[in-house]
Amino acid sequence: IPSIGAFVLHSNVDTDWPKQLVTLSLAMSGAARSLPISNAQKHVTLFALTLACLVLGANLGARAWKNLRLENLVYSGFGAASSAFFMSFLLGMCVPYLGYKEAAVGGRIALENILFSGFIVALCFVLSDFDYVQRFVVVGSEKCSQDVVNIVVGIWWTMSFLASIFCYKMIPPKEFEPQYHDGGEEDFLKESCNSPVGFVVPNIPDFYVDPLLNSRASISCSEKSNTVFGVCIALLIGSCITSLGFADTTSTLSSV
Repeated sequence: IPSIGAFVLHSNVDTDWPKQLVTLSLAMSGAARSLPISNAQKHVTLFALTLACLVLGANLGARAWKNLRLENLVYSGFGAASSAFFMSFLLGMCVPYLGYKEAAVGGRIALENILFSGFIVALCFVLSDFDYVQRFVVVGSEKCSQDVVNIVVGIWWTMSFLASIFCYKMIPPKEFEPQYHDGGEEDFLKESCNSPVGFVVPNIPDFYVDPLLNSRASISCSEKSNTVFGVCIALLIGSCITSLGFADTTSTLSSV
């Protein structure tokens, strides 16, 4: 299953309940400010963000599983869906950038997409460390200690970014492989359930062209140069994010 939403098509559930639950939790986090319970908004927001991370990680892991063309799970008994969700989430946390659609092409296109996506994720996290951004998201969150978060996210981002860089070659490159007819005598029209009008013309080649196959590398450097560049960027940005936590901890201890 390439995503959690696609699980609906293969199950008896008639709704994408993880997505609905995430949306409901995020909506409740905004309304929890008016509740008389102390720190209600904080707890509801943490629950919503945790659930969103689980769903996002499982979706990225499921698509990374599909892009890497790994074997399907053989077990289909009790708890198979939970096991698949857990394994997808685990893979999504280890190599999240391999779950992007652009990475399915493989080769230099996948590597460049990993570098660009990793840089955007790091930039968004660094911007979220500013007080006015935190105050805009959750009022009062700028007063909370973020040392552990910066250290954990910095280490995770570095490790997952490096793992994605070193594992992108495991994605089989997509090639343009049209399927031609055998050239024999065929009827002018042929019934087909895949056609919106119910018929196809068999004499005309009928094959799907993936738009991603038309993608071109935007960086003129070789794959080895891009890999070395990505490793250096991962170590540099990861150490900067991690150092934010240690810097705040050191300043707190010095003030005491």
